[in-house]
Amino acid sequence: MNAIDYLIEEHNSHRKLLKNIEKETYLFEKFREELIHHVNIEEAILYPSLLKVPALEIITRAAWEEHNLIMQLVQEIDQTPKDNEIWPSKVIALKRLVLNHIDDEEVDLFPKIRAMASPEFLSEIGKQMAYQKKSISSEEIIYPEE
Repeated sequence: MNAIDYLIEEHNSHRKLLKNIEKETYLFEKFREELIHHVNIEEAILYPSLLKVPALEIITRAAWEEHNLIMQLVQEIDQTPKDNEIWPSKVIALKRLVLNHIDDEEVDLFPKIRAMASPEFLSEIGKQMAYQKKSISSEEIIYPEE
């Protein structure tokens, strides 16, 4: 599977989990684990390759910064008890941030990558991401410095 198709498949899974995440607290743990793997894979494999392409550098750095914001909010949510009245609000903010990030990637970044990258490159990156997802534990996440 090529890298973009792989990531869109993951985005679709994220969208499903996010639908009722603020009401169904058990969904947060599943979403959190998927999100951590997704962020790790993009930052370890895809984004470094994109930074080598001058036309993609700014948008890639912006996406990376969005990851930092997303993971900071995940860290806050992890530290907030689920029965705290603020917990659903933080989850709604995370939901909006993630959905915006997904849209930015799918509408802006992915078409540019498709236009510039060879099918072989996209296939190789897709294989690397699938392999990496199987080898990374969600416990390996490193939160950004505060």
